Amino acid sequence: MFSTKEPILILFEQIEKEDHAERILFYEENTEFIFALDEPKQYYFTYHYIKSLFAVEKFDNVLSEIDAVIEYVFLHNVNYITGRTYEGLLFMKAISYYEMLRYEEAKHIGEQLVGMHPHDKRYRKFMERSYRAYYNFTSSAIRLTALILIFCSAIVSAIIWFINNRGVEQTLAQSFFVVISPCFLALALLGGAHLFNYFRSIRSTDQLVETKRQKKEQSSLF
Repeated sequence: MFSTKEPILILFEQIEKEDHAERILFYEENTEFIFALDEPKQYYFTYHYIKSLFAVEKFDNVLSEIDAVIEYVFLHNVNYITGRTYEGLLFMKAISYYEMLRYEEAKHIGEQLVGMHPHDKRYRKFMERSYRAYYNFTSSAIRLTALILIFCSAIVSAIIWFINNRGVEQTLAQSFFVVISPCFLALALLGGAHLFNYFRSIRSTDQLVETKRQKKEQSSLF
């Protein structure tokens, strides 16, 4: 990639590509030398540093570093690897947002990626997960409120039932049913909500893919 290589670049490339901890340590211990290099080599180092951070799941650090590299790669049409360096960085950013539970941002970037490649199965699968997590997260407060109301009503119902049946011989099965049946109702509500969001996420992804596919086909005609 580079016609000339400084000693620090040679030393970095001697580190095994899968030894992410060592690559991270090397970068962080040699930032003064790295930032003294010309701009293309600085961003080359930072790109591989981000990849290693992503590999060891330091997603917060990835998000703090990645925007500058995305901008540089896009403006200068740089490919550090064959193919989609720019899109690969966007995908890393989207996954990092997802892992940090920032589903709105993850979903937004995923929609951009689907727009670039509507038929890419990786992006489709990611969007299904993002939509599902987003729907589950945004509806969690409603479900929690419903569950609390169910449990409260279960406690009240159980108290009233036991008061009304004082002195009446009760079987263990009757007592168990009065106390436990509302709990099963709550679990059914929770499971139903997750199932609904599962199918909702698939439908949303289908609609997104179809919309982006049509737009891409229309733009290719002009």
